[in-house]
Amino acid sequence: MNNNNIINKKKETKFYLFNPDSIQIDDWSKNGEDNWKTHFRMLIENEEQDVKNIVNGFLAAIDNIYVTHFPKLPTYTEHYMTHSRNVARLAFKLMELNPNNFTETDVLIIALSSLFHDLGQYNPKTSTTGEEDRKNPNKSLESIYDEIINSPSLNNYKSILQRKKKFGKVLFNIALYHQKNMPFDSEYNNRYADLKNKGCVDKSLNKRTFEQALKGLKKEEIEHYKDVAAIFQLADGLDIQRFRETSIRSIIMRIYQILTELKLELKIKNEEVLDIKKSSNNIIQMSHLIKELLVSGVSIEKRDNNLKLIFNFNNTDDFSYLRTALKSMIKEIIFSNNKNYKYAEINFIDAFYYKMIELATLVDDKSVDKNSIKNKFFELIDLMNFKLQGSFNKEWQKDVEFNYIKSLLTHYVLEPILEELILTQPYIIEILNLHNYLLIIEIYDKNNTWNRKCILKTDGRIDCEYNTCIKLNELYH
Repeated sequence: MNNNNIINKKKETKFYLFNPDSIQIDDWSKNGEDNWKTHFRMLIENEEQDVKNIVNGFLAAIDNIYVTHFPKLPTYTEHYMTHSRNVARLAFKLMELNPNNFTETDVLIIALSSLFHDLGQYNPKTSTTGEEDRKNPNKSLESIYDEIINSPSLNNYKSILQRKKKFGKVLFNIALYHQKNMPFDSEYNNRYADLKNKGCVDKSLNKRTFEQALKGLKKEEIEHYKDVAAIFQLADGLDIQRFRETSIRSIIMRIYQILTELKLELKIKNEEVLDIKKSSNNIIQMSHLIKELLVSGVSIEKRDNNLKLIFNFNNTDDFSYLRTALKSMIKEIIFSNNKNYKYAEINFIDAFYYKMIELATLVDDKSVDKNSIKNKFFELIDLMNFKLQGSFNKEWQKDVEFNYIKSLLTHYVLEPILEELILTQPYIIEILNLHNYLLIIEIYDKNNTWNRKCILKTDGRIDCEYNTCIKLNELYH
């Protein structure tokens, strides 16, 4: 194998290695079988057989990892491989904004990193899973990566993929440093510390920087790969769209489990011993799943040296379907085996649904005191036992749902993206030549009723129309 074909090659006029427009995000809703692999291969267009072999070798090795280790991963965050495909495409769209600053090696590194970056939740050498490995991703991802490159499908490329070799070292560390608390350098440390002081992030920073991890490379190479790592981290953060993790049917199945657990919590708790934190976690999990339905697509543009991100938001068909499904689940789970159920079906199911949505909004709002949340839980308990009477008008219902959707957008879309952009700002500016940096985020539905803009300026200030929550206010004031 001629390593120069992969390590040093650079196209002069056009990227031939990837084709980010070969498929549309809306076509990616089919998560079954091997659709993600077909879509992933469609992103890669390269005449070099070695590139094709390495991509196919990684796909085969990842398949084996999933078959071998998934039964041992009860706490694994369910991404399926659609997330890998989405991250690669979003990264390629960013890189396409200034292709002359990237090599084919960069593109291959991004493609391969996307395939294994989230597999560090299991350590095959120690057989440990879950939070233990989340706290020490270095060792866990090392073990998974070593297993991948020792796969028979990559026998011919094992030498350059070793973590001590230049290509392998960069590849592994770009995948490893995709999380917000994995710093690139001292400047990143300072930005993260500022966000942490404002209560926007809570994890402790990894002590070793990306810069230190690439020790041995030339200074200009390290600087370049910091920028590439920022592209990858931002692409990972931008994948908040529908079908990132799963389908709506799977979302409903998982919410069913959450509601079942919530019923047990509500039945055994009283005013003295109500475990707000545990019960609230069930509501937060439900919200985290529902937010998957909000963003149907992400578009990336460069206009007048500004980076423009557009999030297409649709709250009609899927949310209506989910509302019906939720009420059906409430009927089956919460009000089952209750002799009075048949006399209060519509009133109490509607009330329980909207009270639960109202509770979810309160749980997400950090400014709300615990007593308000506790009182809302007690209202749910009373509804379960048909003790809470009264009619619930449509205007109140509409307002509750509107505030809930607004809360989901704030906490699960705008805040995380703004945090990612603040952390990666200097690197993205440099690699994409955004000298007059201006970020615009627009979230809108078919009727343009959710149009909001956030502008992140070169001096670090943020002008934001979407100022409904304390955390965002702290970010830009």
